[in-house]
Amino acid sequence: MKAMTTPRNAVLRRADQTGPAVLMILGSCVSLQFGAALAVQMFDGVGPLGATTLRLTIAAAILLVVIRPDVRRWTRRQWIAVVAFGAAIGAMNGAFYSAIDRLPLGVAVSIEFTGPLILAAVLSRSRTDLAWVSLAVAGMALLGIELWGRLRR
Repeated sequence: MKAMTTPRNAVLRRADQTGPAVLMILGSCVSLQFGAALAVQMFDGVGPLGATTLRLTIAAAILLVVIRPDVRRWTRRQWIAVVAFGAAIGAMNGAFYSAIDRLPLGVAVSIEFTGPLILAAVLSRSRTDLAWVSLAVAGMALLGIELWGRLRR
């Protein structure tokens, strides 16, 4: 006999499935911002592209040690995918680090997240989603007001 699924059970099951994903996204965001804040401190010595190279090299070394992939068995297609992905990540980080070398970190991050924020707003299906998007837009507006005030001085 099939168990009855009540709306409450469906919501709880969905929450169980999305909980780890939300934690991974939050961890990724914290890692990105923490890494960027550390990288800014290195810009005087190695520049934005040097900081990008160091960060990606250290990250690759950590992944090789922790994950221990058997790279000797990778196919040509896998190597092409890995190299293409690495080049894309390197270009993205290099562009972002070059931006935070010229702009305040908060402004650069706001610009970086504008695309995903617009996508979230357009694809949103609930009031809660729109509330979070509105909160993010309000935070970006406050950063803009603060920056405008500094530029006018």
